[in-house]
Amino acid sequence: MLLASSGCRVFACPSRAARLGGAMNETLLYAGIGCVLAAIVGGGFKGLGIQVPLISTVSRQLLLAISGLVLVATSGAGDRLWERLHPDPDSELRAGLARYDAGQYHEAIRHFKNAAAAGNAEAQYHYGEMLWHGEGILTDEKAGLEWVRRSADNGFALAQSSVASHLIQSGANAQEGRAWAKRSAAQGDPVGYYLLSRTENDPAVKVANLRTAAQKGYPDAQRDLAHSLASNLKSDQTLLPDVVNWLGRAARQGDFVSHCAAAALYSRWQESDDHREQLLWHSLLCQRNWAQIKDASKSQTFGQLDKMRQDAEMSLPMEARFRVRKKADQWSPTMEGKVRHMHFDWRSR
Repeated sequence: MLLASSGCRVFACPSRAARLGGAMNETLLYAGIGCVLAAIVGGGFKGLGIQVPLISTVSRQLLLAISGLVLVATSGAGDRLWERLHPDPDSELRAGLARYDAGQYHEAIRHFKNAAAAGNAEAQYHYGEMLWHGEGILTDEKAGLEWVRRSADNGFALAQSSVASHLIQSGANAQEGRAWAKRSAAQGDPVGYYLLSRTENDPAVKVANLRTAAQKGYPDAQRDLAHSLASNLKSDQTLLPDVVNWLGRAARQGDFVSHCAAAALYSRWQESDDHREQLLWHSLLCQRNWAQIKDASKSQTFGQLDKMRQDAEMSLPMEARFRVRKKADQWSPTMEGKVRHMHFDWRSR
């Protein structure tokens, strides 16, 4: 209690000083505004034939106006006005990212737009993507793509892989898309590596690019790498731990296809109760997401998956069943990087 009381006293003086400083700035601001207004109004008085001794001459009006401007500048309002008219691009970018991550898209796009107009390449990317997807604003795909391309031209890796993805997936120009993917990958963007793997004919190079993207945390690459390795399991069982690892990492990030693939894998690999628990857990999460797809529950594959789940559940002790179901009910994805505008950002890991 003594330390707490002493602490309050220690911090009381700076608090009062801050309040006094704020009051002084406010007083200077209002006094300055009053002087400027008096100088302006004084001219009107003279026009009406009214003489006010303090401002009866032009020189006195001018002096009063200058004094007012000095007071306004001294109050700090001048700096704040300058900052409003000329916002710092880096500060605007940080503010935009904070608002975006908080779901405040209307505020975020305003900050991104300010920084983008000032030439910040990362802000140009975010502003363009928000226009493209209609986040906090009406969708404008043409303008959005123009801003993302501007960001890509200015060297921002995520914009380069975004342009590459658009060109490759739309079929507009796969060759140009691959060139953009190379530029993005050269800066370490896993999406760039992933897109290169999608357009690669050499199997060894394809897997190498997938592995690089997977190691950097990109869930699509982790899933596709696991599938690529799993195709060789019949001839090389030593690949199994690698397959399990990559499927597990993709599944933990919320890739429900990886949950389904992991469930199928564990259904053939039930050497212990731990494996059966993994089968139950992955199949529960696979079914939870699969049910959101229209008519998926009527498919033959869904029926086979449900049979695997039931068999695994019946083979486990009651305590284990409840534990796994509780774990599945409470589960939420753990991303290895931020996802904004449906684009993975490995830099935030």
